[in-house]
Order: sequence, then structure tokens, then C-alpha cells
Amino acid sequence: MANIVIDTNIVVPYFTDSKLRSAPAQSAADAFEASFSNTASATAEHVEATADTAAKVRQGMVIVRVLDGIVKNRYANDPGKLAAWVSASHVEKAPKKQTPTT
Repeated sequence: MANIVIDTNIVVPYFTDSKLRSAPAQSAADAFEASFSNTASATAEHVEATADTAAKVRQGMVIVRVLDGIVKNRYANDPGKLAAWVSASHVEKAPKKQTPTT
């Protein structure tokens, strides 16, 4: 039986016809595999947070549309306040992709 040194603290016995590993190497392999579930969990949390943010943005846009009608009617005769509302309620939209003309 020959030994393969992977790290100064981990020695894995090399068996030509066996799948056995030493305990330190097995625990290192288990820790490595566990890191994948942490990554998957973090990705799921990121996706969830993005969906929550998108839902809150949609709610805000609906509220602005409702308030827009109310404010425009209430302050129709007050150009200063109406201009302030238009400025404050302006929402920048993402630019639309233009299809290249050929």
C-alpha cells in the first residue's frame, strides 16, 4: 500500500481496488461537498430577495399612478406644487434595446 500526500495534514491511502478513504480526507471531502449546499442556499436567498424587490417596486409604481391623479386634480391651480410633484414622482425607465437596422 502506497500513500498519496494531498496536504501536510491529510494522507489518503491509495488502494488500487478499493474506494476507502482515510477519516481526515473523508471529513475534508464532506466539508467540500457541504460548501455546495451553502452556495445553493445563498443563490436561493438572492433570487428571493430580487423577487421581493421587484414586487415592492411594482407596488410603488401602482401607488404613484393613483397619487398622480389625486395630486394633479388637487394642485391643478398651483403650478409650483404640481411641478414639484411631477419632478418627485418621475421614475426613470430602463432604455429599450434598439434593433439594429441593416
